[in-house]
Order: sequence, then structure tokens, then C-alpha cells
Amino acid sequence: RLNRRILVTGLVTATVFAALVVVAIMRGFGWFTVVIAALAVLVLMIAPVFAVRAYDGQPFDSGHIPERYGLFTIIVLGESVIAVSASLGDVALDGGAVASALLGFGIAAAVWWGYFETVSSTSLSRERVGASFLWGDGHLFGFAGIAAAAIGVELAVEAGAAGDHGLSLAARLMLGGGRGYCTVLW
Repeated sequence: RLNRRILVTGLVTATVFAALVVVAIMRGFGWFTVVIAALAVLVLMIAPVFAVRAYDGQPFDSGHIPERYGLFTIIVLGESVIAVSASLGDVALDGGAVASALLGFGIAAAVWWGYFETVSSTSLSRERVGASFLWGDGHLFGFAGIAAAAIGVELAVEAGAAGDHGLSLAARLMLGGGRGYCTVLW
């Protein structure tokens, strides 16, 4: 049975989030929008911690959470592989483009292996609510890292096809930074 505090916290959080998004849209898109969006996401990430602490029972099944996040990780990795594969269709296939794509697939395989080798539910418990939410919310950065690495691989494929075997700073940051996110988090 759901606790009323969890329901009320969810409704208040959703209302605050919607209000912040409406204010950001009305003000136009700029730095103000970025700040408002960051505040809205912060509200969405912090409010459940208070709701769970107010609930006396176990609000989630710690055995199913890693499975669900693992499934989403597979989806994000799959989308990354598809994006890189599609980029191969847009360029002339030569050694540089194919090598970049193969290395990108190797990065995706390494992330997959590293994630599923280390993921566990040990920090997901009623006694460690903060650690549980850090575990869950930390995945958002891991997913962003996977997406950034995929963009970096796409840029590397395009550079390889163009015969430019040096990557731009943006491509290096996307590729290395995205992979670095995943290494640090998982």
C-alpha cells in the first residue's frame, strides 16, 4: 500500500517541475532556461529521497532495480551501436572509417562487460537510502557517458572517412570524456 506522503511528494515534485519548465519556456531559451532546467531536475532527483524516508516499509525491491537499470543500459548501448553503424552508411568506407567503427564497437563491448561484471544491489537497502538514490541517479551520468562516447565514435568515423586521422578537440572530449564517465561510475 502506498503511503500518502510518497503520493503527495510525487505530486508536488511534478507540479514544481512543470512550473519551472513553463517559466523557462516563457522566458525564452538561454542561460536562464539552463538554470531552471537544472533546478527542475534537482527537484526531481532529491524529492524521492524525502518520500522514501517518510515511508516505513521497503519502497522498492532491491533485487529488481539492478535488472531494470541493466536492461536500460543494454538499450542505451544498442542505440549507440546503431548510431555508429548508421554513420558508416553516410560516409565512404575506407580503412580509417571502418577502424574507427570497430574500435567504437570495442568500446561499447567493454562498457557492457564492465557494467555487468560489477553491477550489484548491495547498496540498495532501506538502511542506506542516500546510497540507493546515488546508485540510481548516478546511472544518468553513465547513460550520458555512453551517449557521449557514441557521438565521439561517430565523429571519429567521419574524420576517418575524410582522411583526417587526427580528431578535433570536441571529438576527443566526447570520446574520451564519455568513456571516462562510464569508467569512473561503473
